[in-house]
Amino acid sequence: MLQSFVKTALAVLLLAAFTPQQAAADASSLPSHSNGSMLFCEELYERLNFFYPDENMTEPFRIAPILHIDDLSRIDGRHFEFDVGYLLYLTWQDPRVTELLKELGRFDDVDVKWLCDWRQEDAWGKKKLFDPTIEFKKRETEIDFNTDRADYIEVYSDGTLVARTKDFSTFRSTFDLRLFPFDSQTLRLTLEPEFTTDIVVFDTGISLQQLQTWIPLQPLKEEFHGSLTPEWEITDIRSKVEDYYQIDLHYSLFVKEIEVRRKAGYYLVRIFLPMIFLFALCWSVFWIHPSEIQAKVNVTIVAFLSLIAYHLSLSDELPRVNYLTFIDAFIFLSYLFTGSATFFCILLHNLHQSMNTDRTVHYVRLLGPVFYLAGISCLTLYYLAVY
Repeated sequence: MLQSFVKTALAVLLLAAFTPQQAAADASSLPSHSNGSMLFCEELYERLNFFYPDENMTEPFRIAPILHIDDLSRIDGRHFEFDVGYLLYLTWQDPRVTELLKELGRFDDVDVKWLCDWRQEDAWGKKKLFDPTIEFKKRETEIDFNTDRADYIEVYSDGTLVARTKDFSTFRSTFDLRLFPFDSQTLRLTLEPEFTTDIVVFDTGISLQQLQTWIPLQPLKEEFHGSLTPEWEITDIRSKVEDYYQIDLHYSLFVKEIEVRRKAGYYLVRIFLPMIFLFALCWSVFWIHPSEIQAKVNVTIVAFLSLIAYHLSLSDELPRVNYLTFIDAFIFLSYLFTGSATFFCILLHNLHQSMNTDRTVHYVRLLGPVFYLAGISCLTLYYLAVY
């Protein structure tokens, strides 16, 4: 009994003496591991000298872009502009970085891991890594070329380089407003490299699964079809690579197209329905006796002036385009019928003094609205068929 008690006490004393030493050893090992990663990144950074393309390169740098649309807050058809918040990843591989990682014993293309990252001004500004010099075309927002093109640049264990940019900018685009306000527009975001295709090309053939191992981004594909702004809805988003030729130079472009459709409810309620009502009010004068020419002309002129005021209210909505939009054609048609009401009032008043105009007035009452609605239908079919 006593012997068993002594053995137990000795075991407890040994365990108590060993545990603090082991804990201290574990605690001391953590800084050494962290310091090892920092020392590796410092050594890697010091040995980087790959800013300029390799003169002996046989293949161009293949840039895999991921342009994710976070927000589409403003579409201005009058000034041909739109505002976009976006997240841009550019990924590529530099064989020289791969060879350096192999030399340092940190290359691993099976279990790909993040190794190091640097700010743009440290990696590109100090000419440590190759800069593909990719920027947006038709960007209105001013950009600091030395600091604003990437938030940071990462290096992965398989030699992959990733440049990330998160920004909000204004871009210009081409608008076709012939069907306004029932129009759809294609907003284009175009990435263009400074280098020709013998040095830099865009490649979207890399699988999403492979890109996911490099970039911890869940929504690689936009799934927010529908409403993002009060006046517009997104109907489609697609990406493609295009060839661009300038004189004898060949460039590769990456294009992101956002299909948007205007919501016409505002214009139906504020423009079309009031104008149809004004026409109906104007045409109601033919239910007044032809001899009451003063009252009839007053109503038709007031209705005509109201149409002019509605047309002027649209001046802030549309640019000064050199073609007739659908709403312009509709307003001009309303002008024609509203103005003709004054003409028919005067004509029927003069005829009433010499003959019975009841039958003529009956036809005017009926045919006016019929021809007006038929004109609107013809305009709609024409614009839908042509545009």
